[in-house]
Amino acid sequence: MKAAWLMLAGSLLYGQAWSGNEAVIQARIRGGGSPDRGKCTAEVEVDGVAEVALSGSEGRIRTINGQPAIWRRLDCTGPMPRNFADFRFQGVDGRGRQALLHDPRTNNGVAVVRIEDPQGGREGYTFDVEWRAGADWNTGGWRRNRGESWDSASATIRAAIRGGGGEGGKCTAEVEVDGVAEVGIRGDTGEIRTVSGQPATWRRLECTAPLPSNPADFRFRGIDGRGRQELIGDPRTNRGLAIVRIEDPQGGREGYTFDIEWRGGSAWPVSGGSGWGAGQGRTGWGGPPGGAGWDGAPATGWGGGGWGSGWGDTFGWRGSGAGMFSPEGGTGYDLRGVFLTMDRRSGDVQIRFDSRLGADILQFRGRIERIGNDGVEARLYEGINRGDAARLDARARIQLREGNRVRAIQIEGLARGQRFRVTYAE
Repeated sequence: MKAAWLMLAGSLLYGQAWSGNEAVIQARIRGGGSPDRGKCTAEVEVDGVAEVALSGSEGRIRTINGQPAIWRRLDCTGPMPRNFADFRFQGVDGRGRQALLHDPRTNNGVAVVRIEDPQGGREGYTFDVEWRAGADWNTGGWRRNRGESWDSASATIRAAIRGGGGEGGKCTAEVEVDGVAEVGIRGDTGEIRTVSGQPATWRRLECTAPLPSNPADFRFRGIDGRGRQELIGDPRTNRGLAIVRIEDPQGGREGYTFDIEWRGGSAWPVSGGSGWGAGQGRTGWGGPPGGAGWDGAPATGWGGGGWGSGWGDTFGWRGSGAGMFSPEGGTGYDLRGVFLTMDRRSGDVQIRFDSRLGADILQFRGRIERIGNDGVEARLYEGINRGDAARLDARARIQLREGNRVRAIQIEGLARGQRFRVTYAE
């Protein structure tokens, strides 16, 4: 089943009017939640197609087609937070289809639900959203600027590297928490962010080696502490970032200790490996390709129409389709699904393909070069193929269709001097 979401920037959503009829409501705050958990129940009337957006204590409904949709009620235990550790949507009542179109965890705190009523005449629809608050882990830009401020209180530590890990590795983290906190570890750096309560602090972070970006195996184990510890971000599917959530149920500070262990994997970038083909030319990749637009905003025009028609600066898509990865002098395989994100402001592009061999088996990173009415062109400079990371010199063409949906993706280029090609269509 295909599913897509368009990640609206909150400022654009509320700073400029949606096209079509729109109605706004302020939530009735009923209480009954907790500082980091809550629920909203929305009830609307739809005759056609409408989209409902929830953010903070405000709800907006936009009519896509048919008669103007209207609000009946919006009841919440408290305002929705901007950052989420967990979020759930559930359709409760209505004869047609309800679907979560935009998840607030990847949409700047804005949840968007699409309602499609198949019959003539108005129909009441009810749905619930539930959440658990969390720190703002911007995984696409992990600590790019050491001095930048975060929405939640945070503290950073550099791991003491002890050695002795062999082919695998291990880190032991010890922190103090009074409330709720999340601990992130990437490479040789740890960061703790306070979600609620008193500021959490580090005691120590000791590792046998830096955590790799793509471990083949990964395990988390809570060692000590009176409250709850759980892994909420697995580095295998979270761009090399492990996140552990700690919930301390009593007043006063408490020490918590946990271990993470891994096997295999490598940091960006590495040489060697067999995934990209068996030819020569495995050295001299250097840094990302130079030229205007690579270190900041893209160099060429953003165009009009298509994605650039007012839906915000970030775009995301997850879908299923059919495709093929074909390396010259290597073994190819089929592709079955894709996860794509693009950021118009930074120019960043990430493409991850699924296959019968596993999820995120083939990954690419690069920069946008051009946005047109019907698609996006990008230059790709890094890739991971079955755990084998390499510098690339490649071009991607991402074709879009009406409704900001991905139609097809074509990629051609070089990895370690070997040509490869990717074709994919929804």
